[in-house]
Amino acid sequence: MSYGNPSGHASFAACIYPTIFMLIFHDRDYMASSIIIKGRDSSGDGSIVGGSTVQDYKWFTFTNNKIVYWIFLCLTLTMSVMIGVSRFMLGAHSIDQVLYGWQYGL
Repeated sequence: MSYGNPSGHASFAACIYPTIFMLIFHDRDYMASSIIIKGRDSSGDGSIVGGSTVQDYKWFTFTNNKIVYWIFLCLTLTMSVMIGVSRFMLGAHSIDQVLYGWQYGL
């Protein structure tokens, strides 16, 4: 058996956690289409796009909070880094394999 080069765990962590973070906090159209809206907007067809603004919904006011944004950003970076560090500390990968994994994931 041999070590993996690059580290699959590190590349997955560097890819998926920032992607989820950006999807939640920066992709307004996707998040607007994924929310179940009760009631109808001013266009009358139940669409979230016509007539209503994104800021009217609770999720968007939650994600617009700067403290929440920075907490989740720190959590995202911590998770991405700590998975790579744990692979190195457990002896599953060398440091260059973890660095390759992070680069590949990003």
